[in-house]
Amino acid sequence: MPIREARKIVGNKMIIGKSTHSLAQAIQAEREGADYIGVGPVFKTPTKPTYGNVGLGLVRKVSRKIKIPFVAIGGIDENNIGEVIASGAQCVAVVRAIFNAPNLERAAKNLKKTILDTRCKMLDAR
Repeated sequence: MPIREARKIVGNKMIIGKSTHSLAQAIQAEREGADYIGVGPVFKTPTKPTYGNVGLGLVRKVSRKIKIPFVAIGGIDENNIGEVIASGAQCVAVVRAIFNAPNLERAAKNLKKTILDTRCKMLDAR
């Protein structure tokens, strides 16, 4: 559904997001009035088998061009979440990285620690 139509239904009280798979789509979603966008799938993921991964390059481009918040999504796990954050993502969405782990709480804490450590390293580098 176009954002304009969704806005007519829900008004300004609800947040509207839009999934994007290219810089052009991200720019268009921002122009249309999306409150935030999803960018992905960043890496190959079984939840989107027909989509090719957009890679960290798109995360970097979106972080430089888009003013609204965005969430990097798709194939993100403990092995690559630091790279996603270092590429400019302020937010990430994960599912399998937690729910496929033997210990859900430990997995969530490890992901959070990696995010915070990466952000600290980025601040130190400035």
